Amino acid sequence: FPGIPEWLPAVGIILTGVLVALNPKLPVSVPAILAVLLGGIHGFLNGRAIAETDTPFLAAAGIISGLAVVGLLLAAVTASIQIPWQKIAVRTLGSWAAAIGLLTIAWEFRTGA
Repeated sequence: FPGIPEWLPAVGIILTGVLVALNPKLPVSVPAILAVLLGGIHGFLNGRAIAETDTPFLAAAGIISGLAVVGLLLAAVTASIQIPWQKIAVRTLGSWAAAIGLLTIAWEFRTGA
């Protein structure tokens, strides 16, 4: 993965945000594959960034564990939502995530200011 561009995780955020906003009916395998691919890319880039610092292994393991717990808790809460206005709120947050990804890519390709 040494040639992964720095803007690629933003594409993953856009894709995830669009999928949450559109709420398509997908087979379970599609989100699972996306989670593995995007998690691998994000993990590799984060690991590369952590390796450039003096962060000890235990701290890196704590960061990874903390993010995994927060992500799983958010997914569990979101999956259990039954009230219609809460579903709309989650879809709105998905559109905001996609917008943040677009802004991140625009920031990455900005010309000198």
